[in-house]
Amino acid sequence: MPTQPNLPSQVNQSLSKVSSALNDVERSLRHARELLSQIEKESASPSFKDIPGIEGVFDGIYMVTKDGKKFEVPSNYAAKSLLIVGDGLKMINREGRNFFKQISKVKRKLEEGMMVKKDGKWHAITPSGSYRIVDSVIEYNKVSLNDKVLVQFPEDNPTAEFAALSKVLSAQAGITTKPASTINPVSPAPLKAKPRSEVVAKPLPVKPVVAKPLPEVKIAPKPPIKPVTSVTPSLNDDDLR
Repeated sequence: MPTQPNLPSQVNQSLSKVSSALNDVERSLRHARELLSQIEKESASPSFKDIPGIEGVFDGIYMVTKDGKKFEVPSNYAAKSLLIVGDGLKMINREGRNFFKQISKVKRKLEEGMMVKKDGKWHAITPSGSYRIVDSVIEYNKVSLNDKVLVQFPEDNPTAEFAALSKVLSAQAGITTKPASTINPVSPAPLKAKPRSEVVAKPLPVKPVVAKPLPEVKIAPKPPIKPVTSVTPSLNDDDLR
């Protein structure tokens, strides 16, 4: 007799795998928080604080000074430095060019979200709200709609308009969260056109035509020609007179 599967054992194994996966996720998040805390504690290089320049606060696109002046911050620098709203910046002029340096950071909060588009602009939807992500960051990270991402925004200002994209977690999370290797999509079988049945004309039976022999025509023999005998009347003496 075939052995019955041990269902309780299989359930326990599945629960063990799920628990192990959750522990791995928790360790990863804990490590990320530790790194973030370490970065927040690090002060910017004092050399930049001592260099003359213009200071301001990052609003997501511009550095805004105390007197309201705005200076656009290069998006590649903002993305690389993971700038968020409220970070302190200093603009330094060197050889006629402006350089931005981060001199202070606000407390950050990390949340997972899903990428969507609103009025043609990219937003990350998280439990705390909707945060705009600049287009250059989207293009650089090759983000698509419904991608699952990790973003950071000001902990003390969760209503900020912008957030920084920390990481793309999975592609098209709104569609499926399973890795592609475990998915066996069932694709509809292609429709095959039925071949046309060929119409084969059956040859009609042809009866052989047997030529009937013509009836023999018998020609009657000609009657024999009788020789004509000339009849010379006999003359008597009286006719000669």
